[in-house]
Amino acid sequence: MWDWLQHSTLSVWMGVASGQKLGIQLIPQHPVIRGSVTLTVTGITGGDILSFFWNKGADTSVQNQILVYIPFESDPVQLNGPKYHNRVRAFPNASLLISSLERTDEGDYTVQVQTDIAQQASVTLTVYGAVYVNAHALQSSQYEMTMPGNQEKRGQESVYQELTHKDGSIYNTIAGANRNY
Repeated sequence: MWDWLQHSTLSVWMGVASGQKLGIQLIPQHPVIRGSVTLTVTGITGGDILSFFWNKGADTSVQNQILVYIPFESDPVQLNGPKYHNRVRAFPNASLLISSLERTDEGDYTVQVQTDIAQQASVTLTVYGAVYVNAHALQSSQYEMTMPGNQEKRGQESVYQELTHKDGSIYNTIAGANRNY
């Protein structure tokens, strides 16, 4: 099966469209360990999705393949590659969900989408660690919690706080989970 897949991959992707508008958006933008992230594919052009391939790494060789997905209307087909693991789920819109994130999930991800044209995009995933702050430091008058930058509090977004020492130095940054405002 992999021989067929490797040859099919070469023949289909040799003509990847130039000037493509395909992109990948991370939701949430700053995922944390043990959380989930969806690699949402945006800007698909050229009609209905005929198939898509997800790879871990910028190199789209079969050795880096996570999965191949063919979204047949009645019965979609998913072929798992060498980089597949059970925390990954593909969706018919070419998006990829990774659950229970680990540091080993960090790196480049590349999607190849076949419609009437072949399109490709990559994104770098960084997994942020949970930060534990000493409760005494939070109660101390030497530190204060701040929201860096001018983040708007509309809809759903990631919340970031910094524990800042009164001298202006940043003690630590705390990445919060998505919250509704």
